Amino acid sequence: MQPRIARIIFRLYVLAAVFALALVPISLFELFGVARDPLSALPAFLLGAPLSFVLAFAFAEFELPRILYALFGVLPLAVNAWLLWRLQRRLERRAQP
Repeated sequence: MQPRIARIIFRLYVLAAVFALALVPISLFELFGVARDPLSALPAFLLGAPLSFVLAFAFAEFELPRILYALFGVLPLAVNAWLLWRLQRRLERRAQP
């Protein structure tokens, strides 16, 4: 039962992360009639917690290219998804006899 729940949580997290990342260009380019919103990256930032907070505070005083800030938005989501995937795999191995 635990591996199934972990698998569902992993899939829901990946779906939420993809949706949160899709909100950024949708808002930036005003696609689908969505108005430009400066807080469109906030869901992705919060889903990437706590690594996104660490990266934001560590590089807050530096002038970096925008591509690095985009990487800082994707990297925490990828790390959290990888951790959830590892948890799912570990629970599946424990459940097998």
